[in-house]
Amino acid sequence: MSEPRSCQDTDLSKTNFGDAVEEARVAGLLRMGMVGRQRVVDRLLDRLSFVDGNAWFGRMLSMMGEAEGSIDLTRIPEGETSFESLDAEKRRAKRILSSALAKDDRLRGTLLYFVAVAGALAQHRRRMSSQPDEVLEPVLLDLAEVVPANWRDIFADAARVLEEGAAS
Repeated sequence: MSEPRSCQDTDLSKTNFGDAVEEARVAGLLRMGMVGRQRVVDRLLDRLSFVDGNAWFGRMLSMMGEAEGSIDLTRIPEGETSFESLDAEKRRAKRILSSALAKDDRLRGTLLYFVAVAGALAQHRRRMSSQPDEVLEPVLLDLAEVVPANWRDIFADAARVLEEGAAS
């Protein structure tokens, strides 16, 4: 008799019941990414903690920034990026997550999602995630500890905006 599978082991990527189901699935994946014993973001944190974590982070952002219509994600810490551009990247992250078949695609989508969310909070003091502050803030702080040095302030500032209740 086989053991029951957990929600984390369920491959929902083969299910396609339309946009509403896809949106619900992405929302569920992101919720799982921020609550529970093993969050999806924990896998991202683990990957960023590897010896080559900073190089991997840079490669992923460069690769994703090369997509048609994308912004240069590597420049977010250097200056202000429009809220609309960050929102478009968050939506792209959700599309990546909804179609992700491989672990690397899930990591890439999760990374892009949190980069966009952190950028919007840090640079515009605006929320783009429906996750509660008490769930999102510790995730951003965890990420601030493992991202490359030039990104730490973005994630820490984003968490601070939530802590202060200053996000619109």
